[in-house]
Amino acid sequence: MKNLLLFTIFITLFIEINCQFDIIIKGSNFTKNSITFVFDINSYYFSKWKFSDIDLLFSCTNSSATRTCVGLVNDTMAKKFKGDISNCISSPNGVSDCNSFLWKDYYPNPIIDGEFRPPTKGGLVNLQGFYLVFGINKLTILPSTKVSIGDLESSTIDITNLTVDYKGGCGPRTFIWPNNFNTTFNHQKPNISTVSSSDNKIIANGTNFCNTIDSINIILDSVKIDKSNITLIDHEVFEISYNQPYCKSVSLYIVSGGLESNHVSIDYKPILNGINSVSKKNGGVITISGSRLSPPPSSLSNSTIVVKIGTYDCKNVSYINNQQQLICNIGPNENNGDSINLPVKVTINSISNDNKLLFSFDQPSITNILIPQGEIKLIGNFFGTNETAQIFIDDVQQSNLKINVNEKQTMLSFKPNQISKAKINVVVNGLKSNTAEITSPFYAVQYPVSPSVNGQIINVTLYNTNPSNYNSIPVITLQDKSTINGIDLKNSTDYSKHTYSFSIPKGCGRNVFSISIGNDTNHSEFYYNLPIVNNCSIGINQMIECAGQYQDFIELYKNGKINIIFSNSIIVDNVPNKPIKFTNSLISFPLKPEYGSSEFLLEVCNELSVPLKVDISPTVDSFQTNPIFNATGGSIIITGKNFVKETIEKTHLHCITNNLDYNCTFINFSRVSCYMNINGPNDQTYQVVFNNKKENITIQFYPPFILNSTISKSTGLVTITGNEFYKEIDKISIGNNNCSRITYLNSSCITCFIDQSNLIIDKLLFVNVTINGKNGGKELTIYNNDLILNNNNSLGGENNNNNNNNKNNLQLSNNKKKSFIQKNGWVIAVIVIGVILVVGLLLNIKYRLYSKTSRILLKNRIKKNFKKSKSSKKSRNGNSINQSNDNILHSSIDSMSSPPLPPPQSRLQPAISPINSIDDFDNPSTYNDQSV
Repeated sequence: MKNLLLFTIFITLFIEINCQFDIIIKGSNFTKNSITFVFDINSYYFSKWKFSDIDLLFSCTNSSATRTCVGLVNDTMAKKFKGDISNCISSPNGVSDCNSFLWKDYYPNPIIDGEFRPPTKGGLVNLQGFYLVFGINKLTILPSTKVSIGDLESSTIDITNLTVDYKGGCGPRTFIWPNNFNTTFNHQKPNISTVSSSDNKIIANGTNFCNTIDSINIILDSVKIDKSNITLIDHEVFEISYNQPYCKSVSLYIVSGGLESNHVSIDYKPILNGINSVSKKNGGVITISGSRLSPPPSSLSNSTIVVKIGTYDCKNVSYINNQQQLICNIGPNENNGDSINLPVKVTINSISNDNKLLFSFDQPSITNILIPQGEIKLIGNFFGTNETAQIFIDDVQQSNLKINVNEKQTMLSFKPNQISKAKINVVVNGLKSNTAEITSPFYAVQYPVSPSVNGQIINVTLYNTNPSNYNSIPVITLQDKSTINGIDLKNSTDYSKHTYSFSIPKGCGRNVFSISIGNDTNHSEFYYNLPIVNNCSIGINQMIECAGQYQDFIELYKNGKINIIFSNSIIVDNVPNKPIKFTNSLISFPLKPEYGSSEFLLEVCNELSVPLKVDISPTVDSFQTNPIFNATGGSIIITGKNFVKETIEKTHLHCITNNLDYNCTFINFSRVSCYMNINGPNDQTYQVVFNNKKENITIQFYPPFILNSTISKSTGLVTITGNEFYKEIDKISIGNNNCSRITYLNSSCITCFIDQSNLIIDKLLFVNVTINGKNGGKELTIYNNDLILNNNNSLGGENNNNNNNNKNNLQLSNNKKKSFIQKNGWVIAVIVIGVILVVGLLLNIKYRLYSKTSRILLKNRIKKNFKKSKSSKKSRNGNSINQSNDNILHSSIDSMSSPPLPPPQSRLQPAISPINSIDDFDNPSTYNDQSV
């Protein structure tokens, strides 16, 4: 109370003293170097300010109306402007009074050096400047904050460089001094240093976020986050609730106190949870499950999605299950590449998954576990074989189990010593499956195992029932969610092993069900019974008839629940006048020509009956009895029914006549081709047998076929090329001249000699070859082979007749020619090659025109020969009763001879398909276009 009274007295005196002086200030200016006041010329003015450690003297200059007083300031002086301030005031006539204190309104305005930006969380902050603590010992910051500035009496404090304990805040703040001067500052800009995201929230760490929700805004993906979704805000961390279901990159920043932070990007990456395995041999469809497996729907059409499994590209990527799963196709593992523990990488628009998911080919997987009849049955994939599959129960390999794996490797079953709670894995070739868990020792055994498709009461014995469930009613829940209550048979008082009856409804196929009593549940399965097939045979009406017990299945067949399968296909009722019959004891369907021995079985609601083998022997209808062979043999066509490729390729045509077997080729189910390498030229009759059917066949051989002919005029040697030549040559005639010294070179080339003196060279002449009474002829221009050879050797030879008379000139000429050839050899080569190509092209065009005409004429001639009696006598010199017809044939052929260039041996045997009948001449493939 005493202190308050003294303070009041002091203030009163201070006011009275200052009010005694009429101080009229016209202006002021405050800098780091000076404090300046401009007074009215008639006003009192400041002459000196006195601080505890220093005085500030004012130097005044007058004008007619004002007095300007300047106090010079330096750094040393500025550091001592603290504590109480006494004021020396001078009157207009120069009289001074130093007994008053400086009124706060006259304090100089503070000057702050630099930018004052404290962190939002506060702390010790540096504040630099001049005149900061005139008449005060604490800084005032609006709204209503006092900031301590330390001990002003200390000799070590630097009032131009203060360290203040700032309490923190958000947004703009205002310093205010006693003279009512104020200046506004803001805090440091917010900065996001790290960010993390999970399925439903984002956490950002950094600085200067502020700690009041009203002072901030958070913008994510260009959208302001609702304040209700901001679950945490503090100066160095904030957290928001956010869920992003798609793979994309989003931008995040915060605005705190009107200041915007840096922008950070958050990649919402694909999360991979699971992947199926596929066959190493075949590859297959890969299904990847997880989250964020697709971009937003708006960008889906413009997105790039790449799936990489190890070094393999998984192609044809698409989505299923509302874009919750990716599917793609991976090819087989070729060249024994890596196939185990391959990393899976999904990249969507350059954003890839972080989590590690591994893939292995042929990796076993368990999708379900059943316990039917006290046996454990695993459903899944890639269980290997009975020999390669290993069972681990609670990580211990079971060595004495009988393991059964189905053919598709999708089901594995075994009977353990006892049913108990356990974790089960399958290991195949070192690859371990996922874990299947048996959660209870409770299981059931039913009788009969397969109820009737018409419905049946079955008895089910429950084992290891929990005692707390003894009084409960057991319930079977079928796969269609229907339920069946059990009836206690009261066969014993031991409810840990007790039997109940259940009425199973009509149905078919496999039915997965669960049986529960209280909180004990067992997952199991049963199969409705299947038809029993006793035997199958071929009926006299060409129907396959299978006897059996079908009386319970007629309704299912009528309802389309049963398929008849034979020859690996479903039998369709599409043969006129031979409908499928399905009766109580017999199923019959038509025997089609394409059927071979196969298995008969019934598919009832996707379950197959026990297959029964039906033997069907091929039936031979006819042989091709008059085939025509070429020089090296030909094929016999056999027609019939029920030929099977696998059987035919192991079957032979046996020739009884020569006791030889000939291989056969499957054409289709009704045609077989058997090649007989029998040489001509004599037509022959053979007895053959195929599939126990005997037949006599007469093989005819083609007549000679002439392509080209040349003659050496110097020697009379004639060379004839063509096909169907044999050693047994009867006669060769050229025009009206007969050849002598006939020589057989091979089936496509023969030679002879002729008296060339009567032969007209380079003219059309009819060349005829007679072999075994069969004639083959053609009008040809007979070229001089010597001329061709001479032309080839004519270069440099034109002066040969003058060798003895002018040897020097000959040598000079030869040297000139040699020089010419050396200089122009490439020109000569181009010319020679060009000539050869042009000649070859002309020959090819000419021969194509000839081939078509000759085939037509040859066909007509053979047809005429077929009409004549086979008893026609043929003389050794080749004259026959058909000669006149041959002449007519020959004279009708157009002049289509070819230049006499004997072709290489490889081109003397044009490919000629065997002609098996007269009609084959209409087939354009019988004689392929040939070039000589």
